[in-house]
Amino acid sequence: MEAKLSFEDLGRREVVIEAVKNAVRECFGAEAEEVEFVRSVMGKDWVVLEYEARTRFAALRPRLIFTKGDPAKAMEEAERVLQSGGL
Repeated sequence: MEAKLSFEDLGRREVVIEAVKNAVRECFGAEAEEVEFVRSVMGKDWVVLEYEARTRFAALRPRLIFTKGDPAKAMEEAERVLQSGGL
């Protein structure tokens, strides 16, 4: 799912939380009852934010990618950082 957020939206917590809730609703057909920030990973041209979204039946870990380039490449680089233990 792709949302239209900008780097300026990183500082607008309510906008980001709403984007997480919308992603959970759209992708899983469930309402996120609680959304909590977990961690962030940053590169030169991208930022990945990870949240925990709790629904009535499950806890999900959606990630938001803010990038000026290719989102797939940003996610690949973020995964390398996360797997190496760097935060």
